[in-house]
Amino acid sequence: MRVVIKFIFKIFAIIMYRPKILGKENLPEEGGALLCPNHVHNLDAAIIVAMFKRKVNVLAKEELFKNKFLCWIADLFGIYPVKREKADIGGTGGRKPYYDSLRSPPSSGANLGGAL
Repeated sequence: MRVVIKFIFKIFAIIMYRPKILGKENLPEEGGALLCPNHVHNLDAAIIVAMFKRKVNVLAKEELFKNKFLCWIADLFGIYPVKREKADIGGTGGRKPYYDSLRSPPSSGANLGGAL
């Protein structure tokens, strides 16, 4: 069901928002990567997940999860809430190691463009 909903959402996103993905070729085939997209809409997190074939986990502001439809999409797509006003370790749902890994830069020090 996730694949079907993701496909439908991708078509919707392409028609309605025409997202541009620059540098997609720089993403590794395996392993982690940190994506830092420009934010213009409340559906951005879901659009990011829909536009990639590989599994992508996304953080989104907690307020989006008050909407039942967006909450359902978030749950289906692997989008996690973040409290923006304070440090939020309690809302990680057991994913604290992932949050901790985001606190320091990659050991190589390189970004997707290959330069700092």
